[in-house]
Amino acid sequence: MSGPSTSIADIKGVNKLQRGLSWTSSRVLWSGGGLVDLQGLVYAWVFNSTGAYRLPPPEELPSCRCLDPHGEATDDIASCGIALSDAAVVYRGLGRVRRLVFIWPLTRIIKSLVEDKEARINEVMKMMGMPAEAITFGWYLTYGILWLIPAALMTIICWGSVFQHSNKFVVFLFFWLFGMCVITLCSFISVFFATAKMASVVGALIFFLLYFPYMFVTDSGASVNTKVFASLSPPVALSIGAGLIAQLESAGEGVRFSTLNEMIDNSSMAQVLAMLLVDTLLYAALAWYLDKVLVVGFGTRERWFFPCTRQYWRPQTSVMSESELQDLEQGFDDAEPPSRHEAVPASMSDQRSILVRNLCKDFKAADGKTIHAVRDVNMNLYSGQIFCLLGHNGAGKTTTINMLSGMLPVSSGDAIVYGKSVQREMHQIRQILGVCPQHDVIWSELTVREHLEFFSKAKGVSPERLQSEVDELIRDVNLEEKEFALAGTLSGGQKRRLSAAVALGGGSKVVFLD
Repeated sequence: MSGPSTSIADIKGVNKLQRGLSWTSSRVLWSGGGLVDLQGLVYAWVFNSTGAYRLPPPEELPSCRCLDPHGEATDDIASCGIALSDAAVVYRGLGRVRRLVFIWPLTRIIKSLVEDKEARINEVMKMMGMPAEAITFGWYLTYGILWLIPAALMTIICWGSVFQHSNKFVVFLFFWLFGMCVITLCSFISVFFATAKMASVVGALIFFLLYFPYMFVTDSGASVNTKVFASLSPPVALSIGAGLIAQLESAGEGVRFSTLNEMIDNSSMAQVLAMLLVDTLLYAALAWYLDKVLVVGFGTRERWFFPCTRQYWRPQTSVMSESELQDLEQGFDDAEPPSRHEAVPASMSDQRSILVRNLCKDFKAADGKTIHAVRDVNMNLYSGQIFCLLGHNGAGKTTTINMLSGMLPVSSGDAIVYGKSVQREMHQIRQILGVCPQHDVIWSELTVREHLEFFSKAKGVSPERLQSEVDELIRDVNLEEKEFALAGTLSGGQKRRLSAAVALGGGSKVVFLD
């Protein structure tokens, strides 16, 4: 592009030309829009080709109106207390950041969350007694701490060049709260997917689409309620907040505690920070609820009204009444065992620990047909005995174990484990349950002892008994020589022994070995 460069003062001429053309927009360029460069090039080409006005390259153009030192809106950036290059960073740099920079960590978080679901790690930890809320809180705590680093870096980077008047803690809090929104949003999105690759791709698309409501609230005529509602989308809240910081910086005030409640175009920084906090809590609550009632992949569902039941909040009381339990037991007692079944000694009749009645599991095939993997399984299991399921490949042995351990939801029927229903009280059964699945669920970075200590603590083993119990488990599975070896260095057989020790630990009353 040839021709003399245009000074800052010459921008007034652009504004006059803009008014002469009676453009409906009050901005020369869209504020923080993703099309700023393209739009600026088109404007420059049209004006320079027609000779109407000579414009500089788009990076030298202001991309939004600002406030003068008296708080009045103006198109003259020269009258604002900020250099033109800094204005470009504020108005347009943050626009790119809010849509592109955060997409990469978002996809990584979603992928990590779904990978654990895909590998059944979460379900195995639940089966070993780890509360689901503790697993989720661990994710939030980990990523919340990690997000302190990029939030601090963004604050430091903008400190010397752009945010010269703003309170650095407020700016840091703004970026960090947005990061927490991203983390809980990732948790919410991950609920709907069973494969990590699909979840990360769709998650990035969803995050990009969540920015579009911002286009409808950029005008100063948008009401407070409209902007609050649009701020339920984290990218919109970030965009509004970035615009407020930019305008307050242009006015020479910056965002600080004294200007948090200052209204600009029906928005304030206090409102933005509050909405970021609301978004964080909202998406966390939705993820918690949907993860329990909308099970994608592995796990058992809760009833949709489970938060309103006393049983969920006070699990010490069984939801099955004594009459219900007696009726179920009577059904087994009345059934005459076939002659090919071994009769149960009378001395064991009062030691029945697991009752399975009409247990069924159905799957939908690709062609829509129903496949009956398990049909009407009935059996009694007794304390202090080893019970074996025998059958050919595909007979449903693993499916039955997965239903009894809560890995898969039951299609129909029920099972009672020490008086607790698999259908309705799985979270209580897991406190007394140990599971050794077909696949090894171990972490390569942890040692043998660390695995056993972790799962024993999850089962509620007291600190006084912890070390002695772990020592006993290591001796029982003959892993003394590998006690401090990383699990990733163990052979296949040693990994199976470690998985068996994990299932036996924590005082498990019932142990499933698949």
